[in-house]
Amino acid sequence: MRRISKERDMLKGANTFRNVEIENDDEYVWTAIVHPINPPYNSGGFKVRITFPRDYPFKEPDIGFVTPIYHPCICWTSGRVSALCCYAVGGPDWWSPRLNVNDLYQVILCMLDMENPHHLGHSTNAEAAAELRTDKAKFLETAENLTKKHSLAKTVETVDNCS
Repeated sequence: MRRISKERDMLKGANTFRNVEIENDDEYVWTAIVHPINPPYNSGGFKVRITFPRDYPFKEPDIGFVTPIYHPCICWTSGRVSALCCYAVGGPDWWSPRLNVNDLYQVILCMLDMENPHHLGHSTNAEAAAELRTDKAKFLETAENLTKKHSLAKTVETVDNCS
């Protein structure tokens, strides 16, 4: 738990997760805001829930979107993020004990980068994945419209480290 507290303190003033809060007095469950960089998600912010396992950092945190988001790797109804998607974005060593929540933030941003959709084979939202595969323009329009409808007001700019 000491490492989790240190990592939360590390986020203060960082250009990563915003409005980090402990949920229900449980140090292992946080909510925070993610501000994507690129279209179609860059017009707003998304609330995420990060649940740290008791054996963190040896096991990766669980990520879920509280704010609805139309993405192939994010379940529309539950907000659950496909762990395989994180693997596809971050590679076979997408999580290791040497990583921290700043690294997790970068994995999320890269997953939301639709210019490089290397995660199509790992979808939890079959409709979004099919639309992206067959009609990318329509997918981008749908995702952008739903972002405008559901996302939180964007209050900060974020640095792109996905390149």
